[in-house]
Amino acid sequence: MKIWIVNPYGALPSEGWREYRSSMIAKALASKGHKVIWWISDFDHRSKTYRGTGDIQDPLLSSGVRVVSVHASRYIKNISLGRIRYEESYGKEFKRLALLEDPPDVIVMGDPSLFFSKNVLEYRNLVGSKLILDVIDLWPELFAVALPKGMKILHKFLFHKYYKRRRDLVRACDGVIAVSRDYLKIVLQGQSNLMPNLVVYWGVNLHEHEMSPINTELDNELRAFRNEFSLIAVYAGTLGDAYDMDIIIAAIKIAKARNLRIGFIVAGNGPRNDSFSKLLQSHSSHMKFVGVLPSSDMATLYSNCDVGLMTYVYGSTVAMPIKFYDYLVGGLAILNSLDMDVHQAIIEHNVGLNYQSMNADDLINKLGELVSDKSKLALLKENSKMLAITYDARPQYQNFSDFIERVVRGEKSRASV
Repeated sequence: MKIWIVNPYGALPSEGWREYRSSMIAKALASKGHKVIWWISDFDHRSKTYRGTGDIQDPLLSSGVRVVSVHASRYIKNISLGRIRYEESYGKEFKRLALLEDPPDVIVMGDPSLFFSKNVLEYRNLVGSKLILDVIDLWPELFAVALPKGMKILHKFLFHKYYKRRRDLVRACDGVIAVSRDYLKIVLQGQSNLMPNLVVYWGVNLHEHEMSPINTELDNELRAFRNEFSLIAVYAGTLGDAYDMDIIIAAIKIAKARNLRIGFIVAGNGPRNDSFSKLLQSHSSHMKFVGVLPSSDMATLYSNCDVGLMTYVYGSTVAMPIKFYDYLVGGLAILNSLDMDVHQAIIEHNVGLNYQSMNADDLINKLGELVSDKSKLALLKENSKMLAITYDARPQYQNFSDFIERVVRGEKSRASV
């Protein structure tokens, strides 16, 4: 079959970031002999820089995968009018280029797609391809996080047209896949006809992690820091306000003020990078800031840590964070503030603790529990390693591929509403 993955976001495998969902889908489909085109944007969401436009060759993708980099306008802030214009420009250019190609059997469209889905739907209706929605995040629910506290209760009213747009989009699809059970339940609400659906977790490449070599220089540096503490907590990811950087900063300050034997390692980059660089000047006794690490060094990082921090602001729409899978495969206990799928998974599989969002004292107290009960910490870490097997990317994306094939063999595509 000819299968298109339409999603402007994500990094190509050779760009050095953790492997993106579109890439994992493409590899799984190509391994079964399907011809895949991944329509990515030429503007990279993480770095806010342009990659090449047009056909891009990536040596880490199989020959059955073609990457087309679609030109789109740039943006600076993730929640902004510029971001909307970016998606709209991507959608228009996608449609123009798509009409120059032989049509696919099925389109897998990454969602959120509020501002580019119109063009994809128009193209699908012209050529009659099947359409599968892959729900990766929740818009417009995410918009509510950016509202002033007193207005959050009004978000359903304020963003009514966008909720309707998503309902209409889902109704126009032939199948829906989501990265969590909660996301799938939310996007299927209000749909009169039950359509084919499936949860495919983001997952983690176990084989890649197991084959990652130890970075001796980094390992020695982290070991020297680790030896000063009874427990090491790590945050690895985007340093942005949606991830509650303030609570990590507060926890580091509390640990130093109380002379706790808890050390913190922060890895990543983002808008709050300067906050951690500044904090390091006065709190280097209890924190280590390593900045951005290549994905190949994450195994080295996690081998020197005990607890993975999943710190999110109150009201976050995230259900199953990517870092959850990375922490599991690293054998870390999880300390989490989210209320959705991952909260329940942590309880059911006994892989960590949940704390009250934006409450630094509760976070520190939970870490203190693990310092005082080493046997519990060891059990949580061992359970994490075992649970990681459940989320291995290979079977997850094999299920994704099988689902696409079943949808294509099914009834004819419905017209959009």
